[in-house]
Amino acid sequence: SASHTWTSPGSYNVKAQARCTIHPAIVSTWSVGKNLKIISTSTAVATPSEDVFDIGSSVSITGETIAGLVLMPTEGNNRLKILQNTKAVDSEGKSLSTLQLQTVDPEEVPSIPPDRYLISKVFRLNPSDASFNPPVIITLEYDLTLVPEGENAAPSAEDTITIAYYDPEAGQWIDYESIVDTKTLTTTAQANHGGMFVVLVDKAGASMVWAIIGAIILSLVAIALIAYLVITRKEELILAGQLVKSRISEALTKTHTEPPQNP
Repeated sequence: SASHTWTSPGSYNVKAQARCTIHPAIVSTWSVGKNLKIISTSTAVATPSEDVFDIGSSVSITGETIAGLVLMPTEGNNRLKILQNTKAVDSEGKSLSTLQLQTVDPEEVPSIPPDRYLISKVFRLNPSDASFNPPVIITLEYDLTLVPEGENAAPSAEDTITIAYYDPEAGQWIDYESIVDTKTLTTTAQANHGGMFVVLVDKAGASMVWAIIGAIILSLVAIALIAYLVITRKEELILAGQLVKSRISEALTKTHTEPPQNP
């Protein structure tokens, strides 16, 4: 059998030949051409019910993606972009056949840091033990109206919006360097693994609190440095005084012990 892959969208006229399995040198004439239109070679269609993506045909035996993929769940503007030649394997080094962007039940979500708000759905990229090299690109929608009524996000909230990953071993959320698009209300980050992802934003005053804490820490360091210099200088002065006193004592002793010289 033979196959061909198109790396860009477009209209193509496809023809085929048949080859004898017993006598490979014998081939048929070309078939009548058939026009095909490739709308996109980089978008995988999700299963409507569970947002499961079948990527088996797009991954080689060694785990590298044959072409770039953009996996888009059936709802929202969330998506996962995988570059061509990305190695996508599980913890045992086996090639991935499926990927899933699963919406997580709120009751299963670990506690959010007290100085931040959750402003997105919670997604789990399955399998959780998946690894990607180079990293995949995750884009998630955010919604500032999810900030609880009567409370406020930090001023210039977009500057504090990040995608965060829950590290089960460390038991904490880890911010990833993110790019915020205020027009599409999405934020994008890179990840080299599966797991749970959310979008977080600072609470009002959180940035100021950290700024005050930082200022206090710097002040304490400065005070400690000054105290160290004072103590060090004091010890140096004491040593110098003791040395001078010792030299004076030696001189006086020498004066009293030397015999008077004859005229």
